[in-house]
Amino acid sequence: MIGTVARSGRWPLLPKDKLLPPELTEEELLDKAWEIQQRVAAKVSHCANRDEAASLWEAAIVDRDAGHCLGPFYNAAAVAQVVGSEDFLPMPRNAVVQKGQVRGVDDASLTGSKVNEAAAPVEKLGLPTLDTNIGVIQHLRAVAPHAQLYGWVLDEKSAYRQIPILPGHRRYAVVALHDPKSGRPAYFVMIGHAFGFVSAVYNFNRRAALINEFMHNMGLLAFQYYDDKFGFTTQPLAELELQLVVALHTCLGVDFSASKLQCASLVRILGIEYKFAQMQLGLCRQRRKDLIEEIDICLNLERLEPGHAGKLKGKLQFVAGHFR
Repeated sequence: MIGTVARSGRWPLLPKDKLLPPELTEEELLDKAWEIQQRVAAKVSHCANRDEAASLWEAAIVDRDAGHCLGPFYNAAAVAQVVGSEDFLPMPRNAVVQKGQVRGVDDASLTGSKVNEAAAPVEKLGLPTLDTNIGVIQHLRAVAPHAQLYGWVLDEKSAYRQIPILPGHRRYAVVALHDPKSGRPAYFVMIGHAFGFVSAVYNFNRRAALINEFMHNMGLLAFQYYDDKFGFTTQPLAELELQLVVALHTCLGVDFSASKLQCASLVRILGIEYKFAQMQLGLCRQRRKDLIEEIDICLNLERLEPGHAGKLKGKLQFVAGHFR
């Protein structure tokens, strides 16, 4: 979770001017442990929104029951016994409302546990682009001009949670929550990665990329974008290819959402509809609705924070790139 993020050997190294050591060493981070414990406990002791706190708590219990974390613990001594050290770094889990649902985002930044300041990636993450997808589809049309093209999609379930944390690093992955019943701060020790770690992005995608190589070796035109796995093929092979992908993930113990499996001449990939019968791309109706609502909220508030602006720009550029 801290230090230099492990290399994949698959992605290129970052440019030299961005290849920097962590801002904090492990010793410097641990020196701040007591201070961070006090600050985070004080922060989560108070609850600004009871409904959001209840949703975060319920989700944490679901994670616990699924084996993704341990807890709840109500004092530092109990946490220390589990992680093997009194110097643990708790991070508050903040509520972010998306599409009417409350999602927990763990703050490992300077305002939280500062764990991200002690981690440093060395590679530039490489994921498939629209040009890659279109190139593969054009290749399929060239080699099988009379075949009906199909796509298949598999979505990993609780993807980051499925990647275990080194036991010695669990003290850097302690989540602090407000217990809505007792009103006290409570702690959960993560067994799988939390959403909010810099290292989680690379640690997860290394495994996803490895599985993608397995699929390539099976002769599949397969791709992965974080927890979304998808591929392009022809109609006679589509069902068999999806069955192979499902069997591979099942054999490796990688959980996925069975209800989100797709195999058709119209599939939705990352909010974009691939309509192979018409050879067209289209923005999903719900994705369009969500973007318009997000823009309307900004217009009504007459305010757009820099961080939100960057994320909104990325979403719009992603969509626009499909309609050049």
